[in-house]
Amino acid sequence: MMKKVPIKRAPGYEGIDFIVLKTIFRTHSEIFITFYNKCLSLQCFPNPLKTGVTVLFFKKGKNKSDIKSYRTVSLLPSLGKILEKLLLERLNYHLRRNNLQHPNQYGFRTNRSTEEAILDLLDEINSAKNSNQHALMMSLEIKGAFDHLQHSSIVNSLDNLKYHSNTLETLLDILSNRKVAINTSQSPATFNQQQGCPHGSCTGPSFWNLVENEVLRQDWPQGAKFLLNITGAYNTTPTVDLHAIEGLMLLHIKAKMQSTLDSTLSCNPI
Repeated sequence: MMKKVPIKRAPGYEGIDFIVLKTIFRTHSEIFITFYNKCLSLQCFPNPLKTGVTVLFFKKGKNKSDIKSYRTVSLLPSLGKILEKLLLERLNYHLRRNNLQHPNQYGFRTNRSTEEAILDLLDEINSAKNSNQHALMMSLEIKGAFDHLQHSSIVNSLDNLKYHSNTLETLLDILSNRKVAINTSQSPATFNQQQGCPHGSCTGPSFWNLVENEVLRQDWPQGAKFLLNITGAYNTTPTVDLHAIEGLMLLHIKAKMQSTLDSTLSCNPI
Protein backbone atom coordinates (compact mmCIF):
# COMPACT_ATOMS: atom_id res chain seq x y z
CA MET A 1 0.00 0.00 0.00
CA MET A 2 2.76 2.46 0.94
CA LYS A 3 4.50 1.86 -2.39
CA LYS A 4 1.36 2.76 -4.35
CA VAL A 5 0.52 6.14 -2.78
CA PRO A 6 1.34 9.16 -4.99
CA ILE A 7 4.11 11.47 -3.81
CA LYS A 8 2.75 14.64 -5.43
CA ARG A 9 0.02 15.24 -2.87
CA ALA A 10 -0.05 18.03 -0.33
CA PRO A 11 0.00 16.93 3.33
CA GLY A 12 -2.48 17.92 6.01
CA TYR A 13 -1.95 20.23 8.98
CA GLU A 14 0.82 17.94 10.32
CA GLY A 15 3.05 18.77 7.33
CA ILE A 16 4.19 15.15 6.77
CA ASP A 17 3.88 14.20 3.11
CA PHE A 18 4.09 10.81 1.43
CA ILE A 19 7.74 11.34 0.48
CA VAL A 20 8.68 11.41 4.16
CA LEU A 21 6.48 8.40 4.96
CA LYS A 22 7.91 6.34 2.12
CA THR A 23 11.46 7.15 3.18
CA ILE A 24 10.77 5.99 6.74
CA PHE A 25 8.89 2.90 5.50
CA ARG A 26 11.87 1.67 3.50
CA THR A 27 14.00 1.26 6.63
CA HIS A 28 11.49 1.04 9.49
CA SER A 29 8.34 -0.53 8.07
CA GLU A 30 7.57 -2.10 11.45
CA ILE A 31 6.59 1.34 12.79
CA PHE A 32 3.69 1.59 10.35
CA ILE A 33 2.69 -2.06 10.64
CA THR A 34 2.49 -1.76 14.43
CA PHE A 35 0.59 1.53 14.26
CA TYR A 36 -2.07 0.38 11.79
CA ASN A 37 -2.54 -2.99 13.47
CA LYS A 38 -3.07 -1.19 16.77
CA CYS A 39 -5.72 1.04 15.16
CA LEU A 40 -7.56 -2.07 13.99
CA SER A 41 -7.29 -3.91 17.30
CA LEU A 42 -8.59 -0.85 19.18
CA GLN A 43 -11.21 -0.21 16.46
CA CYS A 44 -10.05 3.38 16.48
CA PHE A 45 -9.36 5.95 13.80
CA PRO A 46 -7.18 8.44 15.76
CA ASN A 47 -8.80 11.85 16.24
CA PRO A 48 -5.71 13.82 15.10
CA LEU A 49 -6.08 12.15 11.69
CA LYS A 50 -9.68 13.34 11.28
CA THR A 51 -8.96 17.05 10.84
CA GLY A 52 -8.90 18.39 7.29
CA VAL A 53 -7.51 21.80 6.37
CA THR A 54 -9.80 23.43 3.81
CA VAL A 55 -8.11 25.31 0.98
CA LEU A 56 -10.02 27.48 -1.49
CA PHE A 57 -9.16 27.60 -5.19
CA PHE A 58 -10.62 30.41 -7.29
CA LYS A 59 -12.35 29.41 -10.52
CA LYS A 60 -10.93 31.48 -13.33
CA GLY A 61 -13.36 33.95 -14.85
CA LYS A 62 -15.79 33.86 -11.92
CA ASN A 63 -16.96 36.60 -9.58
CA LYS A 64 -14.49 36.75 -6.66
CA SER A 65 -17.18 37.97 -4.26
CA ASP A 66 -19.35 34.90 -4.88
CA ILE A 67 -18.62 31.93 -2.61
CA LYS A 68 -19.63 29.56 -5.42
CA SER A 69 -16.68 30.85 -7.43
CA TYR A 70 -14.29 28.85 -5.28
CA ARG A 71 -13.48 25.14 -5.30
CA THR A 72 -12.65 23.65 -1.93
CA VAL A 73 -10.13 20.91 -1.20
CA SER A 74 -9.56 19.30 2.18
CA LEU A 75 -5.92 18.54 3.01
CA LEU A 76 -5.96 15.47 5.23
CA PRO A 77 -3.12 13.91 7.24
CA SER A 78 -1.11 11.46 5.13
CA LEU A 79 -1.11 8.76 7.84
CA GLY A 80 -4.91 8.92 7.91
CA LYS A 81 -5.20 8.56 4.13
CA ILE A 82 -3.19 5.35 4.20
CA LEU A 83 -5.33 3.99 7.02
CA GLU A 84 -8.46 4.81 5.01
CA LYS A 85 -7.05 2.95 1.99
CA LEU A 86 -6.21 -0.10 4.09
CA LEU A 87 -9.71 -0.19 5.54
CA LEU A 88 -11.33 0.25 2.13
CA GLU A 89 -9.30 -2.60 0.65
CA ARG A 90 -10.80 -4.91 3.26
CA LEU A 91 -14.30 -3.50 2.88
CA ASN A 92 -14.29 -3.68 -0.93
CA TYR A 93 -13.03 -7.26 -0.82
CA HIS A 94 -15.97 -8.14 1.42
CA LEU A 95 -18.41 -6.38 -0.93
CA ARG A 96 -17.04 -8.13 -4.02
CA ARG A 97 -16.82 -11.54 -2.39
CA ASN A 98 -20.42 -11.40 -1.19
CA ASN A 99 -21.80 -9.62 -4.28
CA LEU A 100 -23.19 -6.75 -2.21
CA GLN A 101 -22.81 -3.99 -4.80
CA HIS A 102 -25.76 -3.40 -7.09
CA PRO A 103 -24.92 -4.20 -10.74
CA ASN A 104 -26.33 -0.84 -11.87
CA GLN A 105 -23.89 1.12 -9.69
CA TYR A 106 -21.18 2.33 -12.08
CA GLY A 107 -19.43 5.09 -10.14
CA PHE A 108 -16.25 4.56 -8.09
CA ARG A 109 -16.05 0.83 -8.80
CA THR A 110 -13.19 -1.27 -10.14
CA ASN A 111 -13.62 -2.16 -13.81
CA ARG A 112 -16.79 -0.04 -14.09
CA SER A 113 -17.08 3.25 -15.97
CA THR A 114 -19.36 5.92 -17.38
CA GLU A 115 -18.93 4.36 -20.82
CA GLU A 116 -20.47 1.11 -19.54
CA ALA A 117 -23.43 3.02 -18.09
CA ILE A 118 -24.01 4.70 -21.46
CA LEU A 119 -23.81 1.38 -23.33
CA ASP A 120 -26.26 -0.21 -20.88
CA LEU A 121 -28.60 2.75 -21.36
CA LEU A 122 -28.43 2.45 -25.16
CA ASP A 123 -29.10 -1.29 -24.94
CA GLU A 124 -32.26 -0.64 -22.90
CA ILE A 125 -33.47 2.01 -25.36
CA ASN A 126 -32.83 -0.24 -28.37
CA SER A 127 -34.56 -3.13 -26.62
CA ALA A 128 -37.64 -0.97 -26.05
CA LYS A 129 -37.66 0.20 -29.66
CA ASN A 130 -37.32 -3.34 -31.00
CA SER A 131 -40.33 -4.45 -28.95
CA ASN A 132 -42.41 -1.41 -30.00
CA GLN A 133 -42.39 0.06 -26.47
CA HIS A 134 -41.77 3.60 -25.30
CA ALA A 135 -38.46 4.47 -23.68
CA LEU A 136 -38.06 7.46 -21.38
CA MET A 137 -34.87 8.66 -19.73
CA MET A 138 -34.94 11.02 -16.76
CA SER A 139 -31.64 12.48 -15.57
CA LEU A 140 -31.41 13.89 -12.05
CA GLU A 141 -28.63 16.04 -10.64
CA ILE A 142 -27.83 16.22 -6.93
CA LYS A 143 -25.63 19.21 -6.23
CA GLY A 144 -23.01 18.70 -3.56
CA ALA A 145 -23.83 15.02 -3.12
CA PHE A 146 -20.85 14.28 -0.86
CA ASP A 147 -21.31 17.55 1.04
CA HIS A 148 -24.84 16.63 2.08
CA LEU A 149 -24.38 12.93 2.75
CA GLN A 150 -25.76 12.22 6.21
CA HIS A 151 -23.51 10.37 8.65
CA SER A 152 -26.54 8.53 10.02
CA SER A 153 -27.22 7.14 6.52
CA ILE A 154 -23.60 5.97 6.23
CA VAL A 155 -23.83 4.25 9.62
CA ASN A 156 -27.09 2.52 8.65
CA SER A 157 -25.61 1.32 5.35
CA LEU A 158 -22.52 -0.07 7.08
CA ASP A 159 -24.66 -1.76 9.73
CA ASN A 160 -26.82 -3.36 7.03
CA LEU A 161 -23.75 -5.13 5.65
CA LYS A 162 -23.73 -7.43 8.71
CA TYR A 163 -19.94 -7.26 8.44
CA HIS A 164 -18.97 -7.53 12.09
CA SER A 165 -15.24 -6.88 12.22
CA ASN A 166 -12.54 -4.52 13.41
CA THR A 167 -12.53 -3.06 9.91
CA LEU A 168 -16.17 -2.01 10.09
CA GLU A 169 -15.87 -0.56 13.59
CA THR A 170 -12.80 1.45 12.60
CA LEU A 171 -14.64 2.78 9.53
CA LEU A 172 -17.54 3.83 11.73
CA ASP A 173 -15.12 5.65 14.01
CA ILE A 174 -13.99 7.82 11.08
CA LEU A 175 -17.34 9.63 11.25
CA SER A 176 -17.00 10.72 14.88
CA ASN A 177 -15.18 13.91 15.89
CA ARG A 178 -14.51 14.99 12.31
CA LYS A 179 -13.03 18.50 12.14
CA VAL A 180 -12.69 21.11 9.42
CA ALA A 181 -9.94 23.70 9.81
CA ILE A 182 -9.64 26.96 7.90
CA ASN A 183 -6.54 29.16 8.13
CA THR A 184 -7.33 32.80 8.92
CA SER A 185 -5.12 35.87 9.37
CA GLN A 186 -5.32 35.45 13.15
CA SER A 187 -5.20 31.68 13.67
CA PRO A 188 -6.76 28.46 12.32
CA ALA A 189 -10.52 28.25 12.87
CA THR A 190 -11.84 24.75 13.54
CA PHE A 191 -15.41 23.51 13.10
CA ASN A 192 -17.14 20.19 13.72
CA GLN A 193 -18.10 18.30 10.57
CA GLN A 194 -21.43 16.66 11.32
CA GLN A 195 -22.38 15.66 7.79
CA GLY A 196 -20.76 15.08 4.45
CA CYS A 197 -17.32 13.73 3.59
CA PRO A 198 -14.10 15.77 3.37
CA HIS A 199 -13.12 16.82 -0.13
CA GLY A 200 -10.23 14.51 -0.92
CA SER A 201 -10.99 11.71 1.52
CA CYS A 202 -10.54 8.13 0.33
CA THR A 203 -13.70 6.91 2.04
CA GLY A 204 -16.09 9.46 0.54
CA PRO A 205 -16.78 7.63 -2.76
CA SER A 206 -17.22 4.27 -1.03
CA PHE A 207 -19.57 5.73 1.58
CA TRP A 208 -21.61 7.31 -1.22
CA ASN A 209 -21.92 4.01 -3.08
CA LEU A 210 -23.06 2.21 0.06
CA VAL A 211 -25.79 4.73 0.76
CA GLU A 212 -26.98 4.96 -2.83
CA ASN A 213 -27.35 1.21 -2.99
CA GLU A 214 -30.47 1.88 -0.91
CA VAL A 215 -31.94 3.75 -3.89
CA LEU A 216 -31.09 1.03 -6.38
CA ARG A 217 -32.44 -1.75 -4.17
CA GLN A 218 -35.85 -0.16 -3.68
CA ASP A 219 -38.86 -2.16 -4.87
CA TRP A 220 -39.60 -0.20 -8.05
CA PRO A 221 -42.51 -0.87 -10.43
CA GLN A 222 -41.93 -3.34 -13.22
CA GLY A 223 -40.33 -1.80 -16.29
CA ALA A 224 -38.38 0.90 -14.44
CA LYS A 225 -34.61 0.54 -14.45
CA PHE A 226 -32.06 2.81 -12.80
CA LEU A 227 -28.44 3.35 -13.75
CA LEU A 228 -26.45 5.28 -11.17
CA ASN A 229 -23.24 7.04 -12.12
CA ILE A 230 -21.59 9.91 -10.31
CA THR A 231 -19.30 12.29 -12.20
CA GLY A 232 -18.58 14.72 -9.38
CA ALA A 233 -19.31 14.85 -5.71
CA TYR A 234 -19.19 18.36 -4.36
CA ASN A 235 -20.86 21.71 -4.90
CA THR A 236 -18.51 22.67 -7.75
CA THR A 237 -19.61 20.16 -10.42
CA PRO A 238 -22.68 18.29 -11.69
CA THR A 239 -23.01 15.15 -9.66
CA VAL A 240 -25.43 12.29 -10.16
CA ASP A 241 -27.12 11.02 -13.31
CA LEU A 242 -29.97 8.78 -12.29
CA HIS A 243 -31.61 7.34 -15.38
CA ALA A 244 -35.08 5.85 -15.46
CA ILE A 245 -35.80 4.11 -18.71
CA GLU A 246 -38.02 1.54 -20.37
CA GLY A 247 -41.56 2.74 -19.86
CA LEU A 248 -43.13 6.04 -18.86
CA MET A 249 -42.00 7.59 -15.56
CA LEU A 250 -45.19 8.09 -13.60
CA LEU A 251 -45.45 10.86 -11.03
CA HIS A 252 -45.72 8.48 -8.08
CA ILE A 253 -42.46 6.77 -9.14
CA LYS A 254 -40.71 10.14 -9.38
CA ALA A 255 -42.04 11.13 -5.94
CA LYS A 256 -40.85 7.84 -4.41
CA MET A 257 -37.39 8.26 -5.92
CA GLN A 258 -37.11 11.81 -4.61
CA SER A 259 -38.26 10.68 -1.17
CA THR A 260 -35.62 7.93 -1.12
CA LEU A 261 -32.88 10.40 -2.05
CA ASP A 262 -34.05 12.91 0.55
CA SER A 263 -33.77 10.28 3.27
CA THR A 264 -30.04 9.87 2.60
CA LEU A 265 -29.12 13.47 1.81
CA SER A 266 -29.59 16.78 3.57
CA CYS A 267 -30.57 19.97 1.80
CA ASN A 268 -28.46 22.13 4.11
CA PRO A 269 -24.71 22.63 3.60
CA ILE A 270 -22.17 22.05 6.35
